[in-house]
Amino acid sequence: MDQNEQEDKAAEATEVKTEPAKAATSGPPSLSELLGQAQNAYAVYMQAQREVANGYKKQEQIMSRAFARSDKQAADACEKTVERAAKDREKAEQQASEAYSKAIAAAQESYATAVGEALDTRRKATNEAWSERTEATDQAWVIFQGEST
Repeated sequence: MDQNEQEDKAAEATEVKTEPAKAATSGPPSLSELLGQAQNAYAVYMQAQREVANGYKKQEQIMSRAFARSDKQAADACEKTVERAAKDREKAEQQASEAYSKAIAAAQESYATAVGEALDTRRKATNEAWSERTEATDQAWVIFQGEST
């Protein structure tokens, strides 16, 4: 019930309770009539005050439920965002791990290729040097023995 309805009710109750007293007497109201009117007015006031308090309580309950709904929605949204962030992090970590593994494999392959090429070059150079040494030694023996080629 809104405040205007409460004021209307209070005014009607006051009018209903005070009108019979006015109709019964044509002169000034007696002290007992005035006291009765004051008691009636106070009773109406107290009823209106209770209704206003009830209105405030209802409003507080409505606001509490609205807050609880809003808080739950925020908590749900936060939880979903955290879950999504965790999945994104896990995916990024897995991609980084895969990239790291590929980089390690590529580095090992590159190392193996470079070492293989270096060993092959060394073997060829050693063979060539051995061949040159052998040829030079053979020529030296030929010259030493006095033979000509």
